[in-house]
Amino acid sequence: MEVDIQRLEYECRLYRNASQDEKSRQASQIRAIQSSYSDGSTPHLDDHALEIMEHNLRQEITRLEQICKEEESEFKNLTTLFRDATVVSKQLDDLQWSMNEEANALELETHAFENEEKQIMTSLTEVQSEVDRLSSKGTRFPTRALDLRVDSKRGLRYPLINELRLAYRPKGDVEWYEIQSAWALAAQLLLQTATLIDFQSRHWRIVPLSQCAKIIYHPPGSEKRAIAYNVGHESSKCDEALVAWNALLYEVVQHASMTIQGSVDKGLVDPQAVERLPYEQTSQKIGGVPLRHLDVNDDASWSRVVHFMSCNLLWLANVASLWTLENVVLSAIDL
Repeated sequence: MEVDIQRLEYECRLYRNASQDEKSRQASQIRAIQSSYSDGSTPHLDDHALEIMEHNLRQEITRLEQICKEEESEFKNLTTLFRDATVVSKQLDDLQWSMNEEANALELETHAFENEEKQIMTSLTEVQSEVDRLSSKGTRFPTRALDLRVDSKRGLRYPLINELRLAYRPKGDVEWYEIQSAWALAAQLLLQTATLIDFQSRHWRIVPLSQCAKIIYHPPGSEKRAIAYNVGHESSKCDEALVAWNALLYEVVQHASMTIQGSVDKGLVDPQAVERLPYEQTSQKIGGVPLRHLDVNDDASWSRVVHFMSCNLLWLANVASLWTLENVVLSAIDL
């Protein structure tokens, strides 16, 4: 546009100069004609010739004026366009500046996002590693420090908990001190399992003392005294203590069954991962054996009962581990 403006200004000057030159030329011609007469008299030109000359000159002047007006109009138009272009150029400069600022801010945000993404990925990797460790089949929370082993196929050997034998009462090389310690560990396992699955009882309390396991029963009604059973202790009635143990174990098993079934129904636990309860159980019976009808001296039957209880206790510990594992994994994923 600047070049066009300069061109138009140049053309206007040329037209003005040409018009001035034409007027000067005509004046020169008139002076030349006048000077051709020696007496100095004004020559008499033909009126028709003068009219033609005047007409031509006026047409030329009109044409030149029209051209000047057109050029001036184009000059004004270009000047207006130049001002608009200047405004637009300033707006573009401002926009470019704003875009540069936004680009710089975006670059800073990108670096911040990359750093944050790196931190999140690091945290995610740590969480995933933790989930993988927790998902390991070798992880069993209740049995981590309490290793309960049962000869589930034949049932001929004593159930072992931390290499101590669970027995009804002393026999052969099995002494009271070993039985007491074994039942104390079994009580710890039962207590841990019940705690993990949020089991609470209105009537039963379990106290896993080191010298023996105590089970305390609070009968309904505040006027009745609590009854304490020492499981696996030589001073207690072994049959009554095991009946009490079975009743408490039954309540915990029932609660665990409902808890794990609720998780299965919600799709949180794979039903294929839940083992079946080894032996059917009620508060007074286990594996089809009615405990109240067993003779206190029937060591063989009570040994079978101890085996049944140990199998169900191991099932209970595994179910509690599975349920706890699912909750821990879900909590880790939510984080």
